[in-house]
Amino acid sequence: MYLYELTHPEAPWLTPQAVAFLESWLQPDHVGLEWGSGRSTLWFASRVDRLISIEHDPAWYAHVQNRLLARPRNNVTLILADSDSDAYYAPARELPNGSLDFALVDGVSATRDRCAECVLPKIRPGGILIIDDIHRYLPSGSRAPRAVPLDGDAASETWTRVADAVADWELIETTSGVTDTAILRRPAAVDSIDAFA
Repeated sequence: MYLYELTHPEAPWLTPQAVAFLESWLQPDHVGLEWGSGRSTLWFASRVDRLISIEHDPAWYAHVQNRLLARPRNNVTLILADSDSDAYYAPARELPNGSLDFALVDGVSATRDRCAECVLPKIRPGGILIIDDIHRYLPSGSRAPRAVPLDGDAASETWTRVADAVADWELIETTSGVTDTAILRRPAAVDSIDAFA
Protein backbone atom coordinates (compact mmCIF):
# COMPACT_ATOMS: atom_id res chain seq x y z
CA MET A 1 0.00 0.00 0.00
CA TYR A 2 2.84 2.40 0.87
CA LEU A 3 4.51 1.84 -2.51
CA TYR A 4 1.18 2.38 -4.27
CA GLU A 5 0.70 5.70 -2.48
CA LEU A 6 4.22 6.79 -3.43
CA THR A 7 3.69 5.95 -7.08
CA HIS A 8 0.12 7.35 -7.18
CA PRO A 9 0.39 10.60 -5.18
CA GLU A 10 -2.91 12.01 -6.48
CA ALA A 11 -5.05 8.89 -5.95
CA PRO A 12 -7.63 8.71 -3.16
CA TRP A 13 -6.65 6.86 0.02
CA LEU A 14 -8.74 3.84 -0.93
CA THR A 15 -7.56 0.39 -1.96
CA PRO A 16 -5.77 0.28 -5.32
CA GLN A 17 -8.53 -2.00 -6.70
CA ALA A 18 -11.22 0.48 -5.63
CA VAL A 19 -9.34 3.33 -7.32
CA ALA A 20 -8.96 1.28 -10.51
CA PHE A 21 -12.67 0.47 -10.50
CA LEU A 22 -13.62 4.11 -10.00
CA GLU A 23 -11.17 5.23 -12.70
CA SER A 24 -13.02 3.13 -15.27
CA TRP A 25 -16.54 3.59 -13.86
CA LEU A 26 -16.80 7.35 -13.28
CA GLN A 27 -18.25 9.50 -16.06
CA PRO A 28 -17.87 13.26 -16.75
CA ASP A 29 -21.59 13.85 -16.08
CA HIS A 30 -21.63 12.09 -12.70
CA VAL A 31 -22.69 13.79 -9.49
CA GLY A 32 -21.30 12.58 -6.17
CA LEU A 33 -21.04 13.23 -2.47
CA GLU A 34 -18.29 12.34 -0.02
CA TRP A 35 -17.71 12.57 3.70
CA GLY A 36 -14.05 13.26 4.36
CA SER A 37 -12.30 15.63 1.97
CA GLY A 38 -8.72 15.42 0.74
CA ARG A 39 -7.01 13.64 -2.12
CA SER A 40 -10.30 12.03 -3.12
CA THR A 41 -11.91 15.47 -3.46
CA LEU A 42 -9.33 16.69 -5.95
CA TRP A 43 -9.31 13.36 -7.76
CA PHE A 44 -13.10 13.18 -8.12
CA ALA A 45 -13.26 16.86 -9.11
CA SER A 46 -11.12 16.21 -12.16
CA ARG A 47 -13.39 13.36 -13.31
CA VAL A 48 -17.01 14.27 -12.56
CA ASP A 49 -19.48 17.09 -13.15
CA ARG A 50 -20.28 17.96 -9.53
CA LEU A 51 -19.12 16.89 -6.07
CA ILE A 52 -20.32 17.74 -2.58
CA SER A 53 -17.56 17.19 -0.02
CA ILE A 54 -18.26 17.34 3.71
CA GLU A 55 -15.36 17.92 6.09
CA HIS A 56 -15.35 18.21 9.89
CA ASP A 57 -11.82 19.50 10.56
CA PRO A 58 -11.40 23.29 10.05
CA ALA A 59 -7.65 23.14 9.34
CA TRP A 60 -8.01 20.33 6.83
CA TYR A 61 -11.02 22.09 5.27
CA ALA A 62 -8.84 25.19 4.71
CA HIS A 63 -6.07 23.06 3.20
CA VAL A 64 -8.44 21.36 0.74
CA GLN A 65 -10.15 24.64 -0.07
CA ASN A 66 -6.81 26.21 -0.98
CA ARG A 67 -5.95 23.27 -3.21
CA LEU A 68 -9.33 23.52 -4.93
CA LEU A 69 -8.91 27.26 -5.52
CA ALA A 70 -5.65 26.54 -7.35
CA ARG A 71 -7.50 24.37 -9.89
CA PRO A 72 -9.33 25.67 -12.97
CA ARG A 73 -12.64 23.85 -12.35
CA ASN A 74 -15.18 25.09 -9.83
CA ASN A 75 -17.34 21.99 -9.50
CA VAL A 76 -16.95 21.16 -5.81
CA THR A 77 -19.14 22.35 -2.97
CA LEU A 78 -16.89 22.01 0.07
CA ILE A 79 -18.82 22.10 3.34
CA LEU A 80 -17.38 22.49 6.84
CA ALA A 81 -19.67 20.82 9.39
CA ASP A 82 -19.22 19.60 12.95
CA SER A 83 -19.46 15.80 12.92
CA ASP A 84 -21.39 15.95 16.21
CA SER A 85 -24.20 17.97 14.65
CA ASP A 86 -27.02 17.32 12.21
CA ALA A 87 -25.26 19.72 9.83
CA TYR A 88 -22.84 16.89 9.03
CA TYR A 89 -25.68 14.85 7.47
CA ALA A 90 -27.87 17.68 6.18
CA PRO A 91 -26.19 18.05 2.74
CA ALA A 92 -27.13 14.45 1.91
CA ARG A 93 -30.59 14.58 3.46
CA GLU A 94 -31.48 17.70 1.48
CA LEU A 95 -30.76 16.05 -1.88
CA PRO A 96 -33.60 14.53 -3.91
CA ASN A 97 -33.79 10.75 -3.76
CA GLY A 98 -31.99 9.09 -6.67
CA SER A 99 -29.92 12.21 -7.45
CA LEU A 100 -26.41 10.83 -6.82
CA ASP A 101 -24.33 8.62 -9.06
CA PHE A 102 -21.99 7.81 -6.18
CA ALA A 103 -21.31 8.48 -2.52
CA LEU A 104 -18.11 7.89 -0.57
CA VAL A 105 -18.43 7.22 3.15
CA ASP A 106 -15.09 8.05 4.74
CA GLY A 107 -14.26 10.78 7.23
CA VAL A 108 -15.05 10.43 10.94
CA SER A 109 -15.20 6.74 11.86
CA ALA A 110 -17.91 7.15 14.50
CA THR A 111 -20.30 8.73 11.97
CA ARG A 112 -19.88 6.41 9.01
CA ASP A 113 -22.89 4.26 9.85
CA ARG A 114 -25.24 7.26 9.95
CA CYS A 115 -23.66 8.68 6.80
CA ALA A 116 -24.21 5.42 4.92
CA GLU A 117 -27.78 5.11 6.14
CA CYS A 118 -28.83 8.65 5.25
CA VAL A 119 -27.27 8.58 1.77
CA LEU A 120 -28.76 5.24 0.64
CA PRO A 121 -31.98 6.67 -0.83
CA LYS A 122 -30.02 9.39 -2.63
CA ILE A 123 -28.14 6.92 -4.85
CA ARG A 124 -29.72 6.36 -8.23
CA PRO A 125 -30.42 2.88 -9.62
CA GLY A 126 -27.09 1.65 -11.00
CA GLY A 127 -25.19 4.10 -8.77
CA ILE A 128 -22.64 3.11 -6.16
CA LEU A 129 -21.93 3.49 -2.46
CA ILE A 130 -18.25 3.34 -1.50
CA ILE A 131 -17.44 2.55 2.14
CA ASP A 132 -13.82 2.79 3.21
CA ASP A 133 -12.55 0.58 6.05
CA ILE A 134 -15.68 -1.58 5.79
CA HIS A 135 -13.86 -4.42 7.57
CA ARG A 136 -14.08 -2.45 10.83
CA TYR A 137 -17.87 -2.18 10.73
CA LEU A 138 -19.42 -5.32 9.24
CA PRO A 139 -18.55 -9.01 9.64
CA SER A 140 -16.36 -10.39 6.86
CA GLY A 141 -13.61 -12.84 6.11
CA SER A 142 -11.11 -9.98 5.87
CA ARG A 143 -7.61 -10.41 7.21
CA ALA A 144 -7.11 -6.67 7.56
CA PRO A 145 -6.26 -5.42 11.06
CA ARG A 146 -9.28 -4.72 13.31
CA ALA A 147 -11.61 -6.67 11.02
CA VAL A 148 -14.94 -7.86 12.41
CA PRO A 149 -14.89 -11.67 12.06
CA LEU A 150 -17.57 -13.50 10.07
CA ASP A 151 -19.19 -14.71 13.29
CA GLY A 152 -18.96 -11.25 14.88
CA ASP A 153 -21.54 -8.51 15.22
CA ALA A 154 -21.81 -5.34 13.18
CA ALA A 155 -20.23 -2.32 14.87
CA SER A 156 -23.66 -0.78 15.53
CA GLU A 157 -27.37 -1.32 15.00
CA THR A 158 -27.19 1.29 12.26
CA TRP A 159 -24.56 -0.77 10.44
CA THR A 160 -26.91 -3.76 10.70
CA ARG A 161 -29.71 -1.71 9.09
CA VAL A 162 -27.35 -0.58 6.33
CA ALA A 163 -26.28 -4.18 5.66
CA ASP A 164 -29.93 -5.26 5.46
CA ALA A 165 -30.81 -2.36 3.12
CA VAL A 166 -28.01 -3.24 0.66
CA ALA A 167 -28.41 -7.02 0.84
CA ASP A 168 -29.51 -7.15 -2.81
CA TRP A 169 -26.91 -4.64 -4.06
CA GLU A 170 -23.89 -5.96 -5.96
CA LEU A 171 -20.86 -6.05 -3.66
CA ILE A 172 -17.38 -5.46 -5.01
CA GLU A 173 -14.92 -6.25 -2.23
CA THR A 174 -11.44 -4.77 -2.43
CA THR A 175 -8.51 -5.02 -0.05
CA SER A 176 -4.96 -3.82 0.29
CA GLY A 177 -4.28 -6.30 3.07
CA VAL A 178 -4.24 -3.36 5.47
CA THR A 179 -7.65 -1.89 4.73
CA ASP A 180 -10.78 -2.87 2.81
CA THR A 181 -12.99 -0.69 0.62
CA ALA A 182 -16.45 -1.92 -0.34
CA ILE A 183 -18.19 -0.77 -3.49
CA LEU A 184 -21.92 -1.47 -3.47
CA ARG A 185 -23.86 -1.03 -6.70
CA ARG A 186 -27.56 -0.36 -6.39
CA PRO A 187 -29.64 -2.62 -8.65
CA ALA A 188 -30.53 -0.87 -11.91
CA ALA A 189 -34.19 -1.87 -11.59
CA VAL A 190 -35.69 -0.77 -8.28
CA ASP A 191 -39.41 -0.64 -7.56
CA SER A 192 -39.07 2.53 -5.51
CA ILE A 193 -36.11 4.61 -4.43
CA ASP A 194 -38.29 5.82 -1.56
CA ALA A 195 -38.30 2.28 -0.16
CA PHE A 196 -34.95 3.09 1.50
CA ALA A 197 -35.99 6.46 2.87
